[in-house]
Amino acid sequence: MWSKTCVAHGKQNLLIQDLINLKPETVLNNQERGNFSERLTHDLKNEIAKLCNNLETMVKSQKEWMETMVEWLRGQNENDALGSSEVVAPLLELCKSWGGMLKELPNDKVIVELKDFVDILHEMFIKQGYEVEAQKRINELQKDFEKKNRALESYENSLHDKSRQENGVSHENRDPLEERKAIVKLLVKELQVEKERHKKLCEENRMMLGCLQKGLPKILDAITTFSKSCMSTYDSLLREHKKNFTKPA
Repeated sequence: MWSKTCVAHGKQNLLIQDLINLKPETVLNNQERGNFSERLTHDLKNEIAKLCNNLETMVKSQKEWMETMVEWLRGQNENDALGSSEVVAPLLELCKSWGGMLKELPNDKVIVELKDFVDILHEMFIKQGYEVEAQKRINELQKDFEKKNRALESYENSLHDKSRQENGVSHENRDPLEERKAIVKLLVKELQVEKERHKKLCEENRMMLGCLQKGLPKILDAITTFSKSCMSTYDSLLREHKKNFTKPA
């Protein structure tokens, strides 16, 4: 199992190393940025968190299993009422070696890398949510501006036509027109503020994607190292104790 896992992780690692050489502007064009949606980021974060939890559980369970086995076999060996020491002793040595090798596995490094990556994805998810909301706000303001601007132009045209019909007679009260102009001007200012805010959020997300670009190779490198260590550990364990469980011809 670990041999096949190691080969698979090795291939993945070679492919992902290409990320390091990609330029940010290559990764972050408008078309490709659409792939890093809020939902996909959330799903990826959850999957990485599951991987981290499963890895912690697997290593912890194996260690506890070996500790329990060693204690049980030691008790059987000390109370050899059935004369089974010839069977128990080799098993006891196997489990003691197994437990010792589990403590040497570099699982802590993998778990740290995975948790750091989850933190990056969580922060990215939050910022993407802000970016989505900012874009929605811009769209709403843009529609409101266009609607009120058309109404203003229509109102100005109606006043112009009315003025021509009245032979240029002036009217003192022009407040409705000025009020409409003020509303449109305020919308333009608010729209510009939201666009600047959205632009800043996009820049922050680009920086976060740069962290993603650097973080993913670290994770795969750590997982590859871990799977290689597991393969080496179990191969060594098998070679060391196989002779104790091989029946003579």
